[in-house]
Amino acid sequence: MTPGARRAYAERFRSLAQKRYNFLVAKNEAAPHPVHHRKTPRETGVILQALLTAAAATGSYYLSSLLGIPQSYWAAIAAINVMQSEIGATAKTSLNRLLGTAIGALAGGFFAVFFGGHLLSFSLGVVTAVLLCALLDRWESYRFAGVTVAIVMLVPYEASPWIMAGRRFVQIALGIVFALGVEYLGRLYRPARQAL
Repeated sequence: MTPGARRAYAERFRSLAQKRYNFLVAKNEAAPHPVHHRKTPRETGVILQALLTAAAATGSYYLSSLLGIPQSYWAAIAAINVMQSEIGATAKTSLNRLLGTAIGALAGGFFAVFFGGHLLSFSLGVVTAVLLCALLDRWESYRFAGVTVAIVMLVPYEASPWIMAGRRFVQIALGIVFALGVEYLGRLYRPARQAL
């Protein structure tokens, strides 16, 4: 294709695109091109959300460490995982995570104690946890249950599996409670959301 032919093709394409745009504007299906204004991080609440997430993670890690719970980083990870921009979404995610962790801790502890740390018992533990979530109509919790089974059964530890399962649940619960508290306090200071 010669340079002249390329220019003609590009011009034809721009002309067709402009005609289509004019047609849509005439039918009121597209507004004229406004000057696009990107909202600043402050306008969108991103800065406040970042600060709230950091506060929840740091506070839950500190509290877990203060209580002497080993592997306190799980509390911080749980807090980060459940933080949302709205308290309703945070509460729903928190409930799913807490229930999934409880189910996974129970299944992981049971299979580790009664069947050992074999690959087959781990597999059965995951299947059991997922099925329990389904039976309890908590399908949104199955991923958290499976992850907790994996942590309880696959991470090396010196205590009994029941202690590991209990610690895991307490760590997650601490992170979630701290995240909910921070999200609630942040809600008091968050400006009312405007339609975007």
